Amino acid sequence: MIHLSVEDALKLLQVQAIPGKPWQVARFRKWIERVVESRGESFVVANRLDLLNQWEEFTRGTFKNCV
Repeated sequence: MIHLSVEDALKLLQVQAIPGKPWQVARFRKWIERVVESRGESFVVANRLDLLNQWEEFTRGTFKNCV
């Protein structure tokens, strides 16, 4: 089982911060952790823009597939 900190997840996605309330940031961390567990760190790095777009849609409530 993999455990990522929020900082580790942000580093993989090459961003400084992720917008959202504390509970959303915690959910983001868990989501990225699961993606790393199932597909690997290289997948997250290679698909970081798509993942960030999915997260943005999720936080706006237009996409229900994250977490």
